[in-house]
Amino acid sequence: MITTTYSNSKSSSYTKCTVYIAMCVALLSVSSNILIPLPFNPVPINLASMTVLLIGCLLGPVLGSICIIVYIFMGMVGIPVYSGMGAGLGHLMGPTGGFLFGYIPAAFISGWTNYLKFDQNKTKSTTVAILLLSNILATCILYTVGALFFMKVTNTSLSTSISTTVIPFILGDSIKIILASILVIRLKKLRVF
Repeated sequence: MITTTYSNSKSSSYTKCTVYIAMCVALLSVSSNILIPLPFNPVPINLASMTVLLIGCLLGPVLGSICIIVYIFMGMVGIPVYSGMGAGLGHLMGPTGGFLFGYIPAAFISGWTNYLKFDQNKTKSTTVAILLLSNILATCILYTVGALFFMKVTNTSLSTSISTTVIPFILGDSIKIILASILVIRLKKLRVF
């Protein structure tokens, strides 16, 4: 009887993780394709970076990273999940491919906040501060990987790379960090994840 209960519990946990990963990959695919073009920059704004932070915070460092790896693999084999319905190795190895690779450590770093206790009111300000700081750190790592990759692929200087891939997005990403942190707190309180 104990073995059956343990087996059912393990199977239920595996199913739950699979469903969460599938839902988050679908959410990331949709958010990657909500594009806001910038007239002064070839790189558009999308909601993918906010979704990556959410995925990490909600699923934790391991499942969050696995989710991003599944997303990258889907696009690599030709499923149009990348920005602008892009797919394939050409897109992955193109100028903005570094941001796709940067999603993995970003989700991993923001994922450590999954271990916070969200139901204790006395630590609400601490919880918010930790969420914001981890999401800022995750975004900085995303910027670093993306800008260095862009610099290598386009053979431009570091300053050109930063002015193209980082500076135009700082304000928008700051808003995304705040929104992601608020959404995580609300979803955790509802015990959705």
